[in-house]
Amino acid sequence: MIVVLFIEFAKLCENLASTSSKNKKVELMADFIKALDEEELTAVVSFLTSKSILPSLGLNLRVGYVTLFKILCEATSISPWHLHKVYVKYGDLGDAAYEVFSNKGLKVKPLISRDLSIKVVKEKLVEAGTFIGERSTQYKRDSVLSLLLNCTPLEAKYLTKIILGDLRIEVSTGLVLEALSKAYNLPLDDVRHVTLYNPYIDEVAVTISKGEYRNIGVKIMRPLAFMLAQPLQLNEVADHLKEHKCVTEYKYDGVRVQLHKKGEDVELFSRRLEKIGRSFPEILKAGRKLPEELVLDGELLAVKDGHPLHFTLLQRRLRRKKPDEALIQEIPVEYYVFDILYLNGKELTSLQYLERRRILESILKENVGIKLAPIFEAESEERVRMLFEESIRLGYEGLMLKDVAGPYQLGSRGYLWVKLKRPLTTLTVVVTAVEWGHGKRSGLLSDYTFAVRDEEGRLLNIGKAYSGLTDEEIKYYTNLFKNLAVGELPTGYRVRPEIVLEVAFNSIQKSTRHESGFALRFPRIERMRPDLSVNDIDTIDTVKKIYESQEVKPE
Repeated sequence: MIVVLFIEFAKLCENLASTSSKNKKVELMADFIKALDEEELTAVVSFLTSKSILPSLGLNLRVGYVTLFKILCEATSISPWHLHKVYVKYGDLGDAAYEVFSNKGLKVKPLISRDLSIKVVKEKLVEAGTFIGERSTQYKRDSVLSLLLNCTPLEAKYLTKIILGDLRIEVSTGLVLEALSKAYNLPLDDVRHVTLYNPYIDEVAVTISKGEYRNIGVKIMRPLAFMLAQPLQLNEVADHLKEHKCVTEYKYDGVRVQLHKKGEDVELFSRRLEKIGRSFPEILKAGRKLPEELVLDGELLAVKDGHPLHFTLLQRRLRRKKPDEALIQEIPVEYYVFDILYLNGKELTSLQYLERRRILESILKENVGIKLAPIFEAESEERVRMLFEESIRLGYEGLMLKDVAGPYQLGSRGYLWVKLKRPLTTLTVVVTAVEWGHGKRSGLLSDYTFAVRDEEGRLLNIGKAYSGLTDEEIKYYTNLFKNLAVGELPTGYRVRPEIVLEVAFNSIQKSTRHESGFALRFPRIERMRPDLSVNDIDTIDTVKKIYESQEVKPE
């Protein structure tokens, strides 16, 4: 098979950026994908979905705007002042790279000048992602510089965008899946089905290309798509119980976690599909006492003396990859299990809820650190209201209602599971831009612009918040945001949409300032949500519903 050059991928991106037609984008990607071998395919679908490294490898490139800016200056022998001037002209570092590479000769010619292939770009970026430790920044710089020194202007433009994780060509993961469907002539539902069992787009693409999608199933240590719940108001419970026979559980205010076990190997996966087991060694130890092979679903809580602790304490545990014994004792955690998806070679998701519950009860005996989430009968609206008030009194977030006959629907947000919470006073949003603070917060990125999403996954800004975090948290996230920067603003940076938070607010008003058409009045950060991804944030429909439910609707 002919080696596909990186310049061809760059031309594809130019064509994708030039059309607003989704059908045309799908057609362009499908035609391109057909010509790729397996190694090229994994790279292309990763790049198109704004991943600089194959998702299945679990690596992060961590080359941010500031570092890449310096590398571009070195590659083109121009001053930072000159590059900044060009950047301001376009507002995009990739477009700036195109101009300076077009107008300037390279400072250092590579020893061997060669046409860049997609495979070489992939190999170099993976290599850069493996570097850790004190000199990792220098090693990453060398890897990226070696690529840029072989780039044409158009290649430099899109290599820069890939590294920053911001192609800006209006291509979503959903469109890439449609392109895979078209390229290999498969029903789109079959392609989407694969993603329920494998969240890694590079591996999904290979499975589809080989025609192995019919054999997809549970693989231990590969996270599954979580089943999610629809929100329900208390005054809707009576009607819901007419349609669904339910049991209830407390709605825990923690981190949703899948536990995977195979032999002595145990791992925890968050909703972001990230491995977080190292942060909770006591849960991994407890997990080794469970049966040979299984996948559990549950909630990780900070708990002391049987009572849930505030979520911010759990965040401290999440941020520490290797907690010491003092922190483990200070903030003890427990894993409350409420479902089982797989046991010793058998997938259980198609079983009814009560059948899965009976299996869970048979294997979860007394285990320090891992608990069976209690359930309660939900025979009437009055009973549900009583349990709801009790859950709030005990420090939980609310109540879950689960249909006793329902299967575990991977990746589904339906009415087999519903959640009752206190009246909505927060939104889950993602940070899209950050600005430098003032006074005691000068030198820190403390002002966050945030967004919700529409039905197509586009991000729509809805407000800005700068209160609610401690000085320690702001320092921590300042370092994080520097690595996530994709472009400059007069007072800060645009950032990759990876940091999720909950914001409280007094009310919602209509606004022409934000693309969403709405703005939050007096927003404040309630808490950070490192366990969630951009796919978990609230939608513009939720914002509209809250606005319409307000007795007073500020214009």
